Amino acid sequence: MSLEADKKFTILHTEWSEGWGGQELRILSEMKIHQRMGQHLFLLCPPGTRLGREAETLGIRVFNRKIRQPWDLGAIRYLQGLVEELGVDVLHTHSSVDSWAGALAARWSGTPALVRTRHISVPAKRPWFNRLYYFPDAIITAGEHIRRDLLRTHKIPAGRVVSIPTGVDTAFFYPRPPDLELKKSLGLAEEALVISLVAVLRTQKRHELVLSAARRIIEAFPQARFLFVGEGPGRERIQKAIAAQGLESFFIMTGHRTDIPEILALTDVGVIASSAEGVPQFLLQALAMGKPVVATRVGGIPEIITSGVNGLLIPPEDPQALAAALLELLGAPDRSGQLGTEGRKLVAKEHTLERMGEQVLDVYRQVCREKKSLKTHD
Repeated sequence: MSLEADKKFTILHTEWSEGWGGQELRILSEMKIHQRMGQHLFLLCPPGTRLGREAETLGIRVFNRKIRQPWDLGAIRYLQGLVEELGVDVLHTHSSVDSWAGALAARWSGTPALVRTRHISVPAKRPWFNRLYYFPDAIITAGEHIRRDLLRTHKIPAGRVVSIPTGVDTAFFYPRPPDLELKKSLGLAEEALVISLVAVLRTQKRHELVLSAARRIIEAFPQARFLFVGEGPGRERIQKAIAAQGLESFFIMTGHRTDIPEILALTDVGVIASSAEGVPQFLLQALAMGKPVVATRVGGIPEIITSGVNGLLIPPEDPQALAAALLELLGAPDRSGQLGTEGRKLVAKEHTLERMGEQVLDVYRQVCREKKSLKTHD
């Protein structure tokens, strides 16, 4: 089987999680770009998940099976059967439970290359607790800081771990004028200055930090309004915090939205207040649309933002620094525009969906080449 650059792979992605967030969006993005590139895609995920539904809308065949635990023998045998039936070249796993099952299924079938993506920035457990990272032929991380953590905590050959940040689909995320009807429908006046945070409503995203900075912003810019875009378990907590500070008229919680490019088009400044992050998709999406961003100096964010060049970095858990950075950008539209322009240049050069897709395919080519070489020598 030729492993030239135009080789078309049969790829089976697996995902144990039933949630919907950055990890699932990354999986969907990879499948979308690889489908455009002519690869053959399949997905195994639990029944009823949004990831499965979104994949089906792309025309990708989805197999529904819940993997109940790492040693779910029925699920492992089922996965092994899929690998053999579909003629899978690459089995690509994404969460810990499906990665354990995938490792055994790949070993028992003996045919596919095994690739694992480590999406999250939480430090991996020490080797004596977790042998999972020794099974894959290659590990992809969603940021260089995650790669460094794996190499520091596990004795994995450095050449087997590669950082590939999530790419942005610039066919959707590009600079455009704001939709004034959308602005009105969200309860925003035409002259409103819009500060947007797009993220799952969970504790580590630190929506409360924006609340703590808000009064200073409103005092200087009474027309400022804050959009919290997303859904999640923290909704009630955040709503109560907004009400406790009497800021209901300044904060809009939109819930889940599918029109993020349009939301960004009417945004003046994007904000990321997280206490922990990988490389947030919202960060790259905002930069792709030429929007200035204020973000905490955590996780993979400093891999993207050079403070003062294509955005502003602030310390985590520092509402005073957040307020000062937002005031700086709101008060200097030309400066904000310059940062946004540089951010867009960075995305166009290094972080497009196409570039991510090609980098992942390079990993597939390498591991398949190595497996073929080993079989030849056997």
